[in-house]
Amino acid sequence: MTNQIAEFFKRDGAIGLVLAIGPENARFKKIVSQVAVSHDTVSNRVEEARNLGLIKAEAVSDIGTSFTNKLTPAGEICYWGMVELGLDDAYTEYVNAIENYNNLSDKYAQQVGDEAEWLDWVLESDVRVDNLLRKFEARGEDMILPFSSYPEPVKEALRQQSVEPLEQIDHKDFWLWRIMQYPPEPDQDNRPVPPYNNDHDPDSK
Repeated sequence: MTNQIAEFFKRDGAIGLVLAIGPENARFKKIVSQVAVSHDTVSNRVEEARNLGLIKAEAVSDIGTSFTNKLTPAGEICYWGMVELGLDDAYTEYVNAIENYNNLSDKYAQQVGDEAEWLDWVLESDVRVDNLLRKFEARGEDMILPFSSYPEPVKEALRQQSVEPLEQIDHKDFWLWRIMQYPPEPDQDNRPVPPYNNDHDPDSK
């Protein structure tokens, strides 16, 4: 026989829902702000928790137009079991980590979208030109172009530590990737081969 309570707490947002309500009760808006799932998922978990008898709606005004969510005795048992296990602190750290990840990933996406800013960040991270080339060479001999075979704009970009010399170059994104692993990494089988040195096959060892 399926344990409905156990199945419920395996679902996204279920544990967070009970922790957000806690012994002090919580309106839906507060729950949504504290549980690391979507608005619709919280709504589904609230309905499921009510059907399981873990929470109930309680009026907070005499005319009954405003409600809060309250743990039932069964819900309180679940809540204090979570606290005893340390789930409350772990969940707080989890929510904070997700928020931090989302903020940093948004910042990173904006950063790499600006080529000049990306190059500045790489260089300011103590990754100098010689280190960039050594890192590139370490990725495999089949992907190496000798520095002497780099197009002049690429050489100049490395010398100046600036993206400006690459403004007029063909396959700019490709060259940015080659010299500093600029994302997104091109497909290995379909990457463009700049025709700057016909005597050198960039795919040969």
